[in-house]
Amino acid sequence: MKAGNRTVQTAISRRLLFTGGEAKPEAFPLGGLGHYDVVLFYDMEPGAITPEWLDLLNRGGGIIFLHHALGSFPATTEFRSIAGGQGNFAEKRPEGVPRSTFHHNVLEHFTITDRTHPVTCGTGDFAMTDEGYDHVEIEPGAHVLITSDFPTDNRAVAWTWEYQGKRVLLLQPGHGSLGLPADHGPTAYQNPDFLRLLQRSIFWTAGRL
Repeated sequence: MKAGNRTVQTAISRRLLFTGGEAKPEAFPLGGLGHYDVVLFYDMEPGAITPEWLDLLNRGGGIIFLHHALGSFPATTEFRSIAGGQGNFAEKRPEGVPRSTFHHNVLEHFTITDRTHPVTCGTGDFAMTDEGYDHVEIEPGAHVLITSDFPTDNRAVAWTWEYQGKRVLLLQPGHGSLGLPADHGPTAYQNPDFLRLLQRSIFWTAGRL
């Protein structure tokens, strides 16, 4: 992956479709992509859900929403039914959409709430400096895997969900990127516990765990 405003590789491999940086869904023509085991969203889409974006969902066997992807499509509550939760970091707050906040360089203590799930098994509680989110809403039926001591109301930061028979996982930590300059501050991708969770999230949503 490349950092900053440079184009992120659309397909990391034949198995994983990654959207982030300048690799936006509107850049992908309808029907112009193959099918992948997993589609991973690492972008925060504005406005309302588009046909192009929905087409990406159909291209993956499983779906991952990583970090700020939680704040996608704040103009509609439809996103919540797809991701199992929703944040809203936009200035406007449509009815039914939360007003979320973000805080840089927060030392968070993460607690594994389900130690038997394939994504989290073998990972213990850990601490990491990340961009913390607060006032995020989660669907009652979502299965919470990890909580954080930072949020003041809803402490869930990782959960599983199902959308049209597909495995869905939302992993709220994940600030930064590989290749950022040293003075940027901490990045989640330097933390082995987070990297293990991300890797197992990909395998689980692909149906391999």
